Amino acid sequence: MASRRVSFAISWLLASCLSAAVGCYPSNSGRDIPLDKIYFPVGIAVSPAKSWMYVANSDFDLQFNSGSIQVYDLAQLRGLVPQYCLDDSVCPVVGQHCDTTGDDIDTGDGVLRRVAPTHRCVGASGNPCESVGPGARMQTAAEQVLTPGLCTPAEPKTLDAVRIGPFATDLIYATNPLKDGKGGRLFAPVRGDATLHWIDVDDDTGKARSIQRISERLP
Repeated sequence: MASRRVSFAISWLLASCLSAAVGCYPSNSGRDIPLDKIYFPVGIAVSPAKSWMYVANSDFDLQFNSGSIQVYDLAQLRGLVPQYCLDDSVCPVVGQHCDTTGDDIDTGDGVLRRVAPTHRCVGASGNPCESVGPGARMQTAAEQVLTPGLCTPAEPKTLDAVRIGPFATDLIYATNPLKDGKGGRLFAPVRGDATLHWIDVDDDTGKARSIQRISERLP
């Protein structure tokens, strides 16, 4: 069985580094899991100061040769959440108004559909999905069968990601007791190689913060 050591490192701007996760699993020449997509997520963990979100992805349908762990910027994700409103006074952008009456919306199939008030801040187009990102729109009735929700899904960017063994089952964040509660460690049990992957992560509760990044190093 081939073995590999996977090290995880964060931006040099942070005080310490994200170090080591070790795992052994059979090599597989199949397709690499896409590191910019959430795929069969099995665990989510959040840093203490709510700066970063870690996502563990598995490979339960055997489409790829591994799983992955991703890092997302929570500030960016919060920016995708629509502004809830009761009147126009809370809308942060000039020209927006609070949708308190509903409107006829083109959901992308050329059909106008009357929707109930969303209580979201909207622009001149009346699109309640504007904050989700460029091109976001209301879903058609057919789309909502597969992905329930008012809007088409957002596609947030990962800060970085790394491949791990296949069939991860969870992701847990634990504060490091040897560092006075500063910094922590991620634990990800992986069924594919019967190991427990661990990743040391930087603390984000101090004054100096930066984007957390992880990269793969081979010995």
